[in-house]
Amino acid sequence: MKLKFLLLSIPILLLFQLTYAKDPKYPLRSIPDSLQKGADAVIRELQMEVELTEKGKYILREKKVITIFNSKMADMAADAFYYDDDIKILSLEAATYDASGKEVKRLKKRDIRDIAYFDSYTLFQDSRLQVADLSWGYYPYTVEFICESEVDGYLTFPRWVGASSEEKVSTQKASYHVTVPTGTELKYKSSAVTPEVEISEKGLTTEYKWEVNGWKAIKKFEDYVSVTEQIPFVTVVPTEFIYGGYEGKTDSWSAIGEWSYNLNKGTDVLPEEAIAEIKKLTEGIENPRQVAKKVYEYVQGRTRYVSVQLGIGGHKPIDANKVHTTGYGDCKALSNYTYSLLKEVGIKSHYAIIRGGRNEPSIDPDFPADMFNHVILCVPFEQDTVWLECTSQTNPFGYIGNFTDDRHALLVTDEGGKLVKTRAYAAEENKQTYVADFHVNADGKGEAVLHYKSAGEQYDKFEALQRQKEKEQKEFFQSYLDLPSMLITDMKYNDQPSELPVIEGEVRFTSNNLAKKSTNRLFITPNQLNRSSGKYRNVKRRKFDFEIGTSFVDYDSVTWNLPEGYELEEPHVDIEYKCEMGSYKASFKVEKNQLTYTRTFQINKGRYSAELFNNYMTFRRTVIGFDKSELVFVKREGQSTEDL
Repeated sequence: MKLKFLLLSIPILLLFQLTYAKDPKYPLRSIPDSLQKGADAVIRELQMEVELTEKGKYILREKKVITIFNSKMADMAADAFYYDDDIKILSLEAATYDASGKEVKRLKKRDIRDIAYFDSYTLFQDSRLQVADLSWGYYPYTVEFICESEVDGYLTFPRWVGASSEEKVSTQKASYHVTVPTGTELKYKSSAVTPEVEISEKGLTTEYKWEVNGWKAIKKFEDYVSVTEQIPFVTVVPTEFIYGGYEGKTDSWSAIGEWSYNLNKGTDVLPEEAIAEIKKLTEGIENPRQVAKKVYEYVQGRTRYVSVQLGIGGHKPIDANKVHTTGYGDCKALSNYTYSLLKEVGIKSHYAIIRGGRNEPSIDPDFPADMFNHVILCVPFEQDTVWLECTSQTNPFGYIGNFTDDRHALLVTDEGGKLVKTRAYAAEENKQTYVADFHVNADGKGEAVLHYKSAGEQYDKFEALQRQKEKEQKEFFQSYLDLPSMLITDMKYNDQPSELPVIEGEVRFTSNNLAKKSTNRLFITPNQLNRSSGKYRNVKRRKFDFEIGTSFVDYDSVTWNLPEGYELEEPHVDIEYKCEMGSYKASFKVEKNQLTYTRTFQINKGRYSAELFNNYMTFRRTVIGFDKSELVFVKREGQSTEDL
């Protein structure tokens, strides 16, 4: 009887399970093989929706579903969602699914970590993150994040990335929908690989839609070009905006600058003691440039950089009065403080908004939008213009280096914004000169002295020496010169801060391996001190143009004093090799027991067509080979080692 009951109950139980069991949500089998091939993860869905609900406010909906194949992409199992006083998270859901698509974990409120969003230089900010980690111990598995936020105030809409910026990650489907009331003016800019936008009207709204389907994993991104050029990337900017209660327009650079000018109004008032102090400090100095230099050095001596990101404070500087009182500020505050001091001593300057960073993508002059992340100061004089990096306590007056050189900046003036270029440093300005004298014995041991002089952006390599202890200085040169069994015996340096700074110095050292010894021969590598290195590989197919970020030139002159009785075994021809991206020249001159080696190596900054990429790779590889050139000196017959 019991057996009969069990047999009868089995079909009922199966029927119950079939009726109530959930269908698999994200089974692995639904990913096409072409997207799994060569991938460590696949983005199943990547949805972003922006809905403008009223002027100055929008709802942001995000959904991200990722299948993670192995531990290489374990970090993708966690995500962070930003909020502050102007951005409120309305809902956050997340879950984990196994390979079959079965849900194995669901995010609970207690699992969400709420942390401050700051760095070590940030003093004040209201920015926070809600962090959800859905890691699971069994690969492959899938994570799903769904978040809805309300944004009150904006300059641009969120930028959309339609594929991962990580290598070996495919994207099955990604979409970006922007919905605004019909008649709202938008402009947008996308990378060359982004599909065309679809625009449709639905009742009283207009929808802009970008979609990506079947984006295959990229094994390796191309070098010397921004990743955002190589993947779908969209920037959407409303022509009119409200941020922090301040209305503005983005229909021109002038309008963006006008908004920033109005934002800054009233922040340039200094306390009376500050005005009296700066006037006394510059009293009697007639040259306006020297007055500005004195003010800049005054700011460097009494302030330090901290980041301030409180609401509109992300765009509006702290009052100059407060900076003077507290002695700190961010790039906005310190630039505004310097501007305020200069104004009090009769020097005109302009608050300049810029995108800082050595490898940051360039601002498009034909697409007015707030894509900036930094502020510096522009000081125009009768003959030229000086740019000031006000966050640095060590930069010489007028020197900005490669963080902000040769790029567009938006000057904030009482006549609106003016887009201009910062100064560029030519190769001859970024010059390094090495003059070295080597004395080598017949056993390959010897001593040497190096005189170095580095200017412009090559100055940056040595600038920190003045703040280091002797042990740290020696460790720097041991690593930088990288000579075998090198022992530094003496060091000197002389820092010459100026608008084009120069540092020069001297390093004396000994080594047991200046030359390689073999019976009656000495093997010498003339370029011991400044050899090129790196991996420069040709590619079968280059898709994108490439950029070289800095121009520079190296001049080397090395004298090798050899032991008596040695002569060059085979003559070595001089070398000259060039391409559009650079040039190289080396000469070898032997007289009696002395070898003089000279070398000139130059790289030319610029953006070059993809067709030239392999030429550049070949040039750099060839230079590495030239720098390893070895000369063989043989002992003359009839002269023994003892005679030497």
